[in-house]
Amino acid sequence: MNKQIRVTFKGYSGERNIGVADTYNDAMKIINKFLNEHHFKSYYSIMRVLNDKIQIDVGSHTEFFYLYCEGNLTIQEVVKGVIDEGIDNMNKEEEIDV
Repeated sequence: MNKQIRVTFKGYSGERNIGVADTYNDAMKIINKFLNEHHFKSYYSIMRVLNDKIQIDVGSHTEFFYLYCEGNLTIQEVVKGVIDEGIDNMNKEEEIDV
């Protein structure tokens, strides 16, 4: 199985898949596209590393995006990639809780 990141959105009606990415950068593009399609303007994003997934908070307070590592990709590899590449897709400060 390839190393991939499954991107989900969890809202009032439950959690659903919205895409699959190869990198964190690609995952953020999926999230940004979803936000644009739903006419939601995010003024910040916060990355939280949870036990088995990464939570992306874009400011809605009740709805979140989740990144699940698939194949033999680990959460640590994704976080290290973010740090190493200095990715800031939303042109806003990102917080990494480790």
